[in-house]
Amino acid sequence: MKKTINLLLATIILALPVSTQAFENNVKLNAGLPRLTSFEYERKLNNVLPNLSAFVNYGSGELDLDSQKTTINGLGFGARYRLPLGLGYIGLGYGTLNVDYAYVQTIAKGEISQGEKVDVSGKFSGLMIEYGTDFSIGPVIIGGSAGYIMGSPDISAKVNGTAVPSKDVNSGAATIDGMIQAGVYVGYAF
Repeated sequence: MKKTINLLLATIILALPVSTQAFENNVKLNAGLPRLTSFEYERKLNNVLPNLSAFVNYGSGELDLDSQKTTINGLGFGARYRLPLGLGYIGLGYGTLNVDYAYVQTIAKGEISQGEKVDVSGKFSGLMIEYGTDFSIGPVIIGGSAGYIMGSPDISAKVNGTAVPSKDVNSGAATIDGMIQAGVYVGYAF
């Protein structure tokens, strides 16, 4: 009987969500968009407000963004609040993503002639909001999230090594206002 009770208690403890266990920190490996892989550290701030945590993440990847092969890397940080009744969490923070890509101009615009190769680098920075949910099996965390970085890109462009006005760039990330983020993750709480 004692073994059965101990086994039942151990099963209940392992099945409880991470937020109800004594873990203060967790690390996560994320796979998603626009950063194909990212690494995150999160720490509970229960001494400030119950169910509140702070996070910082960094990741990179390469994907097609508005039909242009784009290299993306960046950092995000902020706070998350776990909603009652296991409804997930909401997050608010600041994100900055660096983008680099090149394209061939299809129609002349401003100082960029048709057929010229344009090298573009830029940055998306702004307020980041997210919603996510996860569950745990002991210290192992599995979950997913979706979010949005608000803001327009700040870009610089060059043609044959000569700077051209950013307003003349009409392809790739330069044409996108804001950036959607989505992903799944696996982590470890300690």
